[in-house]
Amino acid sequence: MLLGLMIGNYQFLCGEISRFHVVVCCGPSRLIADDPNMIIYCKRFQLEFGLTKFKPFWYWEDLRYVAVGNEPFLQTYNGSFLRTTFPALQNVQSALIKAGLGNLIKVTVPLNADVYESSSGLPSGGDFRADIHDLMLTIVKFLNDAGAPFTVNIYPFISLYIDSNFPVEYAFFDGNANPVNDGGTSYYNMFDANYDTLVNALQKNGFGNLPIIVGEIGWPTDGDRNANVEYARRFNQGFMSHIASGKGTPMRPNAGINAYLFSLIDEDAKSIDPGNFERHWGIFTFDGIPKYSLNLGTTNTGALIPARSVHYLERKWCVMKPSAKLDDPQVAPSVSYACGLADCTSLGYGTSCGNLDARENISYAFNSYFQIQNQLGDACKFPNLSTITRTDPSTPTCRFAIMIEPYYGGAGQTFGYGKKGRLRIADFGWSLQSWSNRHTMCGTLDYLALEMVENKAHDYAVDNWTWGFFAGMQGLGFFLKSKLVKK
Repeated sequence: MLLGLMIGNYQFLCGEISRFHVVVCCGPSRLIADDPNMIIYCKRFQLEFGLTKFKPFWYWEDLRYVAVGNEPFLQTYNGSFLRTTFPALQNVQSALIKAGLGNLIKVTVPLNADVYESSSGLPSGGDFRADIHDLMLTIVKFLNDAGAPFTVNIYPFISLYIDSNFPVEYAFFDGNANPVNDGGTSYYNMFDANYDTLVNALQKNGFGNLPIIVGEIGWPTDGDRNANVEYARRFNQGFMSHIASGKGTPMRPNAGINAYLFSLIDEDAKSIDPGNFERHWGIFTFDGIPKYSLNLGTTNTGALIPARSVHYLERKWCVMKPSAKLDDPQVAPSVSYACGLADCTSLGYGTSCGNLDARENISYAFNSYFQIQNQLGDACKFPNLSTITRTDPSTPTCRFAIMIEPYYGGAGQTFGYGKKGRLRIADFGWSLQSWSNRHTMCGTLDYLALEMVENKAHDYAVDNWTWGFFAGMQGLGFFLKSKLVKK
């Protein structure tokens, strides 16, 4: 995977150097010379892709950790990553040491809280899961020897989601729950209990002082009856106040807790296999609007600052035609198609759009597809069912969103306008005139042909790639023809 990146006026290529997703970037050597924070690293990347005019670097000024994988030992993965995770940790650690960054950047692996368990159901009974116990000890020893932290993702919401009998108040930090007594120690919230279960597991195996980072913690705002704005605000604010107090947990009192809130914005294309809530963890909406007040300790008001200068597409929505009938046989397949390619996770029992009537539900599905397709005319042509409206169909609790303008990266550098406002294309891609093969690397990084990236011989066909990619970015579809015609 290669990605074009702009830093200032310089262009770079970033890519993976192994199947473990170690990412480095390559850029002009003069920038590295000008900036001491650009660390030359990993000649393997240069050799693999033949980037002889580029030098690889890591930008490390604010980099503290390299995360290898994410929750690789989830029981739902059926052991798929048991053999590869530890070797990946070793490889990344070796790379950091060779780059002279071993003392500055630490390697870790974010693990789900299901890697440990308690035989008694209490924190004091904590130990690593029986089926991965030996592997976990190997990894923990490795982290301890490297001076690296144990990273765990803790989600009280998930416990509430999977267990209808879970005590709701125990998920929060208000002190309203009936405490759990563990040999004289009282736990008033699930986070402390879960965290200390891990502390006991580490202590029981001889690593009681290993630092712990909470890699992910948060609460979703939609997609489930318990995923709503009020619960999310209550949980995240309670958690922020809890760690700001410096009290720690019963097993690690008066110790700071390092944690990362999940997440900044909603992700409308994220897998919903765990549940519809997966696309709604954001503190901000996809377009940068704060969902609720949250005091992060930087202000007295708790007001979050919305994104500035957000440019939206036209104020128009795709909705169900007033004349269309609900019993039209095309309704079901049309809604299924729209939701399959868009995001309908706000529809359903207990969600923000759960009170819509049948016609509004259909309209929501149509509009979600229409907006994700950047309002293309063909995206609102469900057979005799849909129409464009400029009247906002949103309700007090359900937002019919308008998509933000798409970003085309460096593609804008190649465009210009004539005297009559007509779009002109200049310096576009490769524009190879010769029919012979070349090995030259040239063009705009945003849509370089794969032959160039892989340093393979190429001819005029690289222009077909460039044009196809550009057409796709303009909403015309990627590579629609099965055969390319030589002209």
